[in-house]
Amino acid sequence: MLKKELVSLQHPLVKHLVKLRTKRSYREEQGKALICGEPLISELKRHISEIYTVVGEDHTLITPQIMKKITGLESPPEVAAEINIPKPSCLKRMHHILVLNGVSDPGNLGTLVRTALALGWEGIYLMPGCCDLFNEKAIRAARGSSFQLPYDYIDENGLIELIEESDFHVFVADGKGSEIKKKEMKKSCLLILGNEGQGVADKIKQLGELLAIPISSKVESLNVAIAGAILMHQLKQ
Repeated sequence: MLKKELVSLQHPLVKHLVKLRTKRSYREEQGKALICGEPLISELKRHISEIYTVVGEDHTLITPQIMKKITGLESPPEVAAEINIPKPSCLKRMHHILVLNGVSDPGNLGTLVRTALALGWEGIYLMPGCCDLFNEKAIRAARGSSFQLPYDYIDENGLIELIEESDFHVFVADGKGSEIKKKEMKKSCLLILGNEGQGVADKIKQLGELLAIPISSKVESLNVAIAGAILMHQLKQ
């Protein structure tokens, strides 16, 4: 079998993959995202059947320069693929849901998604101002969890309606809150985390019980991904 050569930076396939990596609107239009590296691709193949490996396999000759262009990495992996983006899911019947209110750093977002999946949280709501769940850096930080954890988008009005219509115990991460206390909790729980700089918006803070993690006075605050991981673990106990 002859190997296909991919040697031009102007090749339509190269341009397509670069746009998948760099443009949210193009990802949404195509319904696909770019994933890079054999470990991530192999992990996702365990859970998802529709993965289309397009460059770097045995039947494709490709230069390191082109892989750098496609992946945006100085030390690129040998293989990259495109994968269908999962559609938003209905989360209303789930019992442990993470709500992100303007988390804008893709590394933090990806880490929170991965941690939520690892700790048994069932879904995640993304509010306006959040980074794209399928941003290249968010995907790398999530290590494939973005394609496994159910998600949906929700705005302020939608969140208020959800809380009014459901029996959720609502917690909001905030430095002025109280430490988690051992007490009787409702079966269903929402944990709201806020923007890296401003925290949770004031109107959203009013929707639940404020929670804080006791820390040394030598440190002003914790990274949102670290704080989220601690609170998710505590609330699941």
